[in-house]
Amino acid sequence: MSKLLALPLLLLLACDKGPSKSAPPPATSTSTRAPTTEPVTAASAPSRIDDPTFVLEFVAPDGCKSGADCTATLKLSALGEFHINDQGFPYRFIAEDAPNVTFLSKDPDGHTFSQKAGDFQQKGEKVATMDIRFRPAAAGKVKIAGKYNMAVCTEANCKPIHKNVAVDVNVM
Repeated sequence: MSKLLALPLLLLLACDKGPSKSAPPPATSTSTRAPTTEPVTAASAPSRIDDPTFVLEFVAPDGCKSGADCTATLKLSALGEFHINDQGFPYRFIAEDAPNVTFLSKDPDGHTFSQKAGDFQQKGEKVATMDIRFRPAAAGKVKIAGKYNMAVCTEANCKPIHKNVAVDVNVM
């Protein structure tokens, strides 16, 4: 009989009634660490990601010259029943600092490229691109890296995606 009385008491104690005055506030996660299946930093990320719902390619420009404006392109292709979200999802790419590179973003932070700024172009239901403009200061190899926030959808739901990507650019 005592076990029957202990069960309701245990359930009552297990209910979440919010933090008490003596309990510390609940922890909030500020970690930007990606799941173990993703690169930890954008700089170590791939230039192509194949997923059952999409393919993302980060394409380096041809003929990029030191001191000239260059454009790398993110190309998102939705697969199967998925399509590019055209219902106002805030597509954006946040570039990481790169040695000898000035990003030519319209955003005040200088590193954010977005749909709102006109960097994103939808090319039908299945394909979209985003232009990442930059100016390298020296010849050699530079790595353009960052996090791309995107979404692909079915008729029933949307799948927000946040992926680290990087591309090596040969600068002449």
